[in-house]
Amino acid sequence: MIHFDKIDYLKYGNEKQQKAFQILSNYAIFEILVTFNPILVGTIPIEIDIGFP
Repeated sequence: MIHFDKIDYLKYGNEKQQKAFQILSNYAIFEILVTFNPILVGTIPIEIDIGFP
C-alpha cells in the first residue's frame, strides 16, 4: 500500500513521478509545509495523468 503522506514512492515511479519527486525534494516543499501535514494529491501520484509529457 502506498503511503501518500510520504513522497518516497515517486522516486521509483514513472518518468513524471520521478521528476515530481526531484522538484519537491530540491525545493524542500514537504519540509516547508510539515506543520500542515501535507499530502500529495492529483493524477501524477496515482499514475492516471494523461496530459503532455
